[in-house]
Amino acid sequence: SQISDGLPGADAKALNAISDAQSLVVKKIQSLMAITCIICLIVASIAISSLMSSEIHRRKKEIGLLKVLGANTFQIYLLFAGENLIIALVSAVFGFIFGIGLSELISLGIFGYFINIAFIALPLSLVFAGLIAILGCLLPIKNIA
Repeated sequence: SQISDGLPGADAKALNAISDAQSLVVKKIQSLMAITCIICLIVASIAISSLMSSEIHRRKKEIGLLKVLGANTFQIYLLFAGENLIIALVSAVFGFIFGIGLSELISLGIFGYFINIAFIALPLSLVFAGLIAILGCLLPIKNIA
């Protein structure tokens, strides 16, 4: 109303309704992204578990040799978990770099400018990749005993 008084002939309207609607859309998109991330984590852990099962089956002779040499199940688990952890961490770093590059290309192509990258995502990616790699080994490792 102050704008209408100060500028005769201007039609000033409150944009709160538009702002609230945009805020609601952003919240829904954030919720959808969170659900998508959770589903991706579940699928990744299932895939790692499946790969570990086939890897354990493929390396049965090696596992038997390790047991004959005195290794216990926990030591063999550490061997497999360590291998998975190294692969997961290296993959997370490459995925982070590829993700940044792709998001910058998309942002530049659509909006015409680069986006700010939250580099806290790298340690978070490493932590989640490590957790998924270690947790993905838990079920298949029971087949060793």
